[in-house]
Amino acid sequence: MSTIFFIIGVLWFFIYPLWERRHYTKHYQGFIKENYKDRLGRTATLEFSNDYILAKDNGSESKVLTTEVEEIFEIPTTIFVRLKGGQSFILPKDKISNIDNVTTRLKELADYLKIKYERDDNWKWK
Repeated sequence: MSTIFFIIGVLWFFIYPLWERRHYTKHYQGFIKENYKDRLGRTATLEFSNDYILAKDNGSESKVLTTEVEEIFEIPTTIFVRLKGGQSFILPKDKISNIDNVTTRLKELADYLKIKYERDDNWKWK
C-alpha cells in the first residue's frame, strides 16, 4: 500500500505543476477574452508630452497627467508605462513602427519626471 502511495506521490509531484500551469493559462486567457473583448484588437494612439499623456481610441479620448506616471519598464517584447493607480499603458513593441523614437521619448520623459526607466533584456515568461 505504501508503494502505491509513493508512486502516486511521485507522479503527482511531476504532473501537477504542468497541469496547474495549463489550467491557469486557460483560465486567464478566457477571463481576458470575456472581460476585455471590446478592448482587444483596437488600434489606439498615444501622445506623450511633458505634462500629459493623450490616448485616442475609436472615438474616445483621455488625458492622464504625467505626474501620475510611477515608472516605465521595458522588456524585450513590451514597454509598460505604470501609473500610480495600479493601471498601465502596455505598448507592444512589434506594433510600434518607430520603436527607437518611442523609447528615446520615454527615456526623456522619465528623466524629466525624475522617475526610473528600467530595462530588462533577459526577462522571459515562465
